[in-house]
Amino acid sequence: MGGVVAFEVARHLEQDGADACLLALLDPPFALPDARRPGQALTDEARLAGLFVADAIRGLGWDRAEPPDPVTSTATEQLRWLADRLATGDLETADDRDTTARLRRRFDVFAAHSRLLAGYRPARPALRAPTLIVSASRSPNAPATALWPRVLAGPVRTVSVDGDHYTFLRPPLVAEVGATMLRWHNDAE
Repeated sequence: MGGVVAFEVARHLEQDGADACLLALLDPPFALPDARRPGQALTDEARLAGLFVADAIRGLGWDRAEPPDPVTSTATEQLRWLADRLATGDLETADDRDTTARLRRRFDVFAAHSRLLAGYRPARPALRAPTLIVSASRSPNAPATALWPRVLAGPVRTVSVDGDHYTFLRPPLVAEVGATMLRWHNDAE
């Protein structure tokens, strides 16, 4: 969601007469499909919880974790499963209920973002700000990288880093991403 928000903020700034000195899009999606399909409404909390738990698993690097099936498990059961895994790991919590409550709050934000992004398409006019697009080569968003110049009128530089949406902002790749952003910003000035 961050890339979409950054683009929209820069676009609104330019529409209001301000200049955005640099837009950095980090592995952004371009156009998101409307996830509302017959039998799988976007408001289906269990399906969204399944996406949230899968996102958390990938973000934590738990490659072999087998979460509950979102088709047969409630959102509460899936969040409880994740809370239990976090409680048995390196995460120190004062209270198991606190972990579950924090996960529920994060899930609620995730669900709201999912609803906001459903069917998103970048708007025009084209953005004039210099733009750096950092694409994670093994991300589902990687093919979208070629679509962004359609809505960008300023100079655009695209950099691909080896990794997925979850690993490219962790060491050691995050150092490469940061250095690239600094170089592009300095060159664009």
